[in-house]
Amino acid sequence: MALAPEIRNSIMAQLGPAYAHAYPKTIERDYPHVLEKITKLWGSLDMEKFFEELMLTQRSGRQGFPPDAFGELLALMNIYRKLGLIKAPPKKEGDVWSWISEVGYETSREQES
Repeated sequence: MALAPEIRNSIMAQLGPAYAHAYPKTIERDYPHVLEKITKLWGSLDMEKFFEELMLTQRSGRQGFPPDAFGELLALMNIYRKLGLIKAPPKKEGDVWSWISEVGYETSREQES
């Protein structure tokens, strides 16, 4: 199944010039249906869930992605996060990390640099 040019153009537009180098060529070649779904879900609430499903399948008999494709998926997920499209989960009562202030943590990390 060849990837339609409009899908390629769409993902390139979503990546933008800053992340065009991360275009997933292996996924396009070997898993065009995955790239098509990523393109459709990009920016939606379901995208993060789809990334999780790709990384940790619940279906038995799956071997996972080869290293090149997996690396491209990780890169896309990281870009998605850098663009602010994956939201941090809300803190829950009883969370062992709830005492850490994200603002304070970011400030202390910046001072270390």
